[in-house]
Amino acid sequence: MISWHVFGRKQGEDPLGFLGLIKAISPKDAVLKEYGDEWLELVAIPEDAIIKVI
Repeated sequence: MISWHVFGRKQGEDPLGFLGLIKAISPKDAVLKEYGDEWLELVAIPEDAIIKVI
């Protein structure tokens, strides 16, 4: 299982906002099931791809 950080926006001028963390092998179906499909943009970033600076 992979941990995914999920971000989304509903309108084009909105910034991406953090929605939550999910655990799934493939994020697409898990994200849509958790947050629905009424979003303009949903992004899932694998936790191990995040580089912590401080």
